[in-house]
Amino acid sequence: MGRRLSAIREFRRLAMARGNIYYLLSQVFLSKPSYKLVTNVLNKDFLYGISHVVDDDRGVKLLRRFAAKFTHDKESYENLTREYEALFLSSGARYVRPYESAYIDYAVLDDIKSMYRAARVQVSRLRNYPDHFGLELWFMYHLCYSEAQAWSKRVKDVAISYLEFGKRFLERHLMRWSDSLCNRIYNLSRSDFYRGVADITKGYIEQDYRELKEVIKEAEDLT
Repeated sequence: MGRRLSAIREFRRLAMARGNIYYLLSQVFLSKPSYKLVTNVLNKDFLYGISHVVDDDRGVKLLRRFAAKFTHDKESYENLTREYEALFLSSGARYVRPYESAYIDYAVLDDIKSMYRAARVQVSRLRNYPDHFGLELWFMYHLCYSEAQAWSKRVKDVAISYLEFGKRFLERHLMRWSDSLCNRIYNLSRSDFYRGVADITKGYIEQDYRELKEVIKEAEDLT
């Protein structure tokens, strides 16, 4: 009994850790840069932790270089906001079009909406189009959080269902286009902040997908 409870706590801890990463990354793409958001991304503990998760620490090095020079004054945030707008809001030469339908096709929208509804996310209340990169990352956070709640209640089958749901969503959506988008951000951005986050996000999605298969197997073997 003690060993099983310890395993459940570890599964819950992992779900919360995964969710926290997905949530933070989602906010970078959904929101203009604020003091809270930037400091959370540049947090030394976060950068140290993520450097041991992704295979390539290039993005971490870029963010550390950015942190060493960023002064947190009004002008610095205004410059970073203009960079955000150029990449994610405008239609200029550096606009990356952060929507899955722009990289795959519009047919993905129906499946995304269907998966959101299946996870009890009210599509009509979303502020952005459902295939926005930030929203897809936020959805992974939502699944991780729901999984953690299931582990807290010791409902193994429900927790595993959220793990499997996340794996399917990665396969059917994020794994199909995140690499192309993140590479585009990396190549077009003039800021180490967005270049670094793009590199970390790409690496984390790939690593999370690989590890999910093993986590699901371990959860299924839990007795």
